Amino acid sequence: MNFAKSEFATAVATPLGVDVMEAGHPCGFCGELIDAGGLHARSCMVGGERTTQHNAVRDIYFDYCERGCLRPRSEAPQVLAEILGMGNRHRPADVLCIPALPLARVLPDGSRAIRTEPVCFDFAIVNALGASHWSQTAALPGMAADECAKHKRQDRDTEGQFLQAGYRFWLVIHESRGGTSKSASAALRAIAAVVASQEHRDEGKVSEEMLGRIAIVLARSVARAVGRRNTKARLAQPSWSAAVVANCSESVEMSVAEA
Repeated sequence: MNFAKSEFATAVATPLGVDVMEAGHPCGFCGELIDAGGLHARSCMVGGERTTQHNAVRDIYFDYCERGCLRPRSEAPQVLAEILGMGNRHRPADVLCIPALPLARVLPDGSRAIRTEPVCFDFAIVNALGASHWSQTAALPGMAADECAKHKRQDRDTEGQFLQAGYRFWLVIHESRGGTSKSASAALRAIAAVVASQEHRDEGKVSEEMLGRIAIVLARSVARAVGRRNTKARLAQPSWSAAVVANCSESVEMSVAEA
């Protein structure tokens, strides 16, 4: 849960709009032009950060689902196999959970359904200020995450296929700056309630703990993405190191001379 100094500096600077990198040069991974605020670094699909970020968030939810005795399975390969075909690489179930009452559908009267279906959580992280989302974010906070969830439901009729197969498709969309989709907030509360019941803890504390771990993952991932694309920082490193060595050598010479 601890930040390195560079990670903390980037995590503080980027929300404030402070320049964190040199602009105008092409990204070393995808070739698009870099901006000074690090917006491209948050959205770049090349370089591996987005996959690492997704998997880290998935693993946090998996951990809490295990602690809640929901018997989760990560990247369940057989989900929708009969519908999509065994050779299809589309795996929309990042975490598959066995039914539990806190994950059951809420009925119109506020009660929960007695019968529950297996729940397939699917995760995504979006840059709410990215080129394809900033107008949505300007209109309403959290709208980028909700629109991403809407798109994923409709893409290849994923939600319809899950319903046909007897599963519940539950999208969990986080924004890299901390926002969540409505469905993500509901999932987090439901899982926190199960864990709190199993561990005899306060539900709010568990929820806060989950959000804290997710926030650290997102901030650390952004700092890594910025650092790997910051040409100015990489070019400055050798001269900075040389300056340190020179200063150390000068101090040693002065000490010898004084002695």
